[in-house]
Amino acid sequence: KTKQLHKNYVDDLKNIGDLQNKVAEVALSFDKSYTAEQIIEMLPKSVQPVWFWVDTYNEKKSNSYIGLKDPKNGAVLNAEMARSVFGFEGSYAKVKEDVKNDLTINSKEFLYQMKYLTKNSEGIPSDYFEQYYKEIKNTKPKDLPIYGIVVTGKTEDLQSLQGSPYIKAAVRGVTVEKY
Repeated sequence: KTKQLHKNYVDDLKNIGDLQNKVAEVALSFDKSYTAEQIIEMLPKSVQPVWFWVDTYNEKKSNSYIGLKDPKNGAVLNAEMARSVFGFEGSYAKVKEDVKNDLTINSKEFLYQMKYLTKNSEGIPSDYFEQYYKEIKNTKPKDLPIYGIVVTGKTEDLQSLQGSPYIKAAVRGVTVEKY
């Protein structure tokens, strides 16, 4: 069952299975940070993890989880701005070992790129990246804290995520006909 903690968060998984013969993307925010490997083990096999949101949590903005909604009118509050969200590509592989290999490569590349951006930020103040990189530079790629992901799959497969205790919010994105 869904924890009481999550009652004020968007849950677009609720009726997603009613959309027959469709595929969709859904952004998931978690109840806490997990490693990429833990996430792969938690997800149903039929759901593809295509993007991983690395923890950029800031104590000063403690309500800034993606998907928080106003209990009175349901409007989304305090959503993270795209420029504040760092992450890396997931995997489109079908075999779990291939997914894990992709994530190993992509998480290493993420750390490399963050280090690069601290010195070559091309118009963006370098301290923007330096502050964040300082917090993760000693983290092994496999231990990066992931606070959310974007998944894709058939709508009926995505419906199976409904009620997962580790999902804090679920926001549906693009939905198209299955081909």
